[in-house]
Amino acid sequence: MFAIFKYWILTIALFLLLLSAGHAQDWEKIKSRGMMEFVVVAKEKEADENVYLDAIKQICTQGEYCRIMFWSNRDDVPMSWPMTDSQEKAMTADYFYNANSDEMLLLWNCRLGKNPSQCF
Repeated sequence: MFAIFKYWILTIALFLLLLSAGHAQDWEKIKSRGMMEFVVVAKEKEADENVYLDAIKQICTQGEYCRIMFWSNRDDVPMSWPMTDSQEKAMTADYFYNANSDEMLLLWNCRLGKNPSQCF
């Protein structure tokens, strides 16, 4: 009986590990600057909202300020501040959460064809 239980625990652990590894290939946190996080999403997934929501869930601490800027090309991520116009135009999404006001915004680059009222 214990052997079967141990087998199932190991199977579930392996499944969860593989599941999290799959998401890690869809996005990568490149750097932090102050309270901002810079993330690159896989180019083929740049319009997949679930990839962004996964990154937000993994990076942000519930109930705390969070700002994540997303790109689909690592070369466009700013290494110094302020970012250039071309780096800003290359962003795919911008996420902001303010715990004090409970304001949350997830804005998309308009070229991704998302809701025009939620794009930049």
